[in-house]
Amino acid sequence: MKFIMIDLSPYHFNAFIFDCDGTIADTMPLHYKSWVWAFEQNGAAFPFTEDAFLSMAGIGLRDTVRMLNEKHADRLDIETVVSDKEHYYQEHLNTVEPVADTVAIIREYHGKIPMAVASGSYRETVMMTLRILGLERYFETVVCQDDVCRGKPAPDMFLLAACRLGQRASDCLVFEDGDLGIEAAVRAGMPWIRVISSMSPVSPISAN
Repeated sequence: MKFIMIDLSPYHFNAFIFDCDGTIADTMPLHYKSWVWAFEQNGAAFPFTEDAFLSMAGIGLRDTVRMLNEKHADRLDIETVVSDKEHYYQEHLNTVEPVADTVAIIREYHGKIPMAVASGSYRETVMMTLRILGLERYFETVVCQDDVCRGKPAPDMFLLAACRLGQRASDCLVFEDGDLGIEAAVRAGMPWIRVISSMSPVSPISAN
């Protein structure tokens, strides 16, 4: 995996807000395996391809199953599939590696400016991921799917994170790997940087 360091020194931001999956932790391959396993266990009538997975990155777990049920005229039990997926993911979470350049930025700016996590995953899973990577103590607040009514691409998670940090949206820099997360940042009025991890559909690092 290739990482590209970002020089943030010419810019001034009051806070950083990080997505978790694919941004702080290189969890996307494990999330994909977890979904595939859960769908197979529940007899899904459709193949869940990697392209389909990437196109839905950032969508909430229940919404993912609901949308696939509608698309494929299937009748999977949403709660069972989500529970199976999360169980598989948590059982294999110790295999996850950090996204090295993102973690370097987190450590460099810790104590200098406030930082938050805004993730579309459930709190239990996000906190487990941060603990396994030894990063839980670096963040003033963690916003998860449990905390908002609307997930990404709605701006709610990022706006709540900024509010908890006591910052204006325009003064917060968002780090994201997914298109829906970047759309959420744009809708929140926040500048953003795209982070590239092992399953990212694009190769160069980019920013607005």
